[in-house]
Amino acid sequence: MAAKPSWAGKYGNGSGSFHMVWRTPAGDLRDVTPKALPFQQILFVPDVKHAYTGQQINNVRQSLTDDARVHQFIGLANRVFDITNAGDLATFHGQLPSNVAREVMTLELEKARLFDAIMRSEPSRNDLCRCGSGKKYKRCHRP
Repeated sequence: MAAKPSWAGKYGNGSGSFHMVWRTPAGDLRDVTPKALPFQQILFVPDVKHAYTGQQINNVRQSLTDDARVHQFIGLANRVFDITNAGDLATFHGQLPSNVAREVMTLELEKARLFDAIMRSEPSRNDLCRCGSGKKYKRCHRP
């Protein structure tokens, strides 16, 4: 099995998450990573710099906008990863200790609040359009 990133997100950030994939005897790739959300399609891009060693690999996140809330959301996501992978937790698989779980829940609630605020706001003229066209909002869906 090998770790491969998948790129997703068109609402202010791009995210590359690492998935475990299995190559069938016929050469097809099968994603065996559990997913919280049902993605219709995932693009696999090989990343030879990373391999699964029993420890989690942080997702790659890139802001597609100058919105400070998106930068804050990415920072919170990175903080959750750092907390849940600190010290012995790096190789721990299971329920988090209660003190860590409380801190993570606080950060996840803040992420949810930010995500809601971002999704309810109108993009600025020069942001990429949320439809995924790759065009600036002012040239795509701005009324």
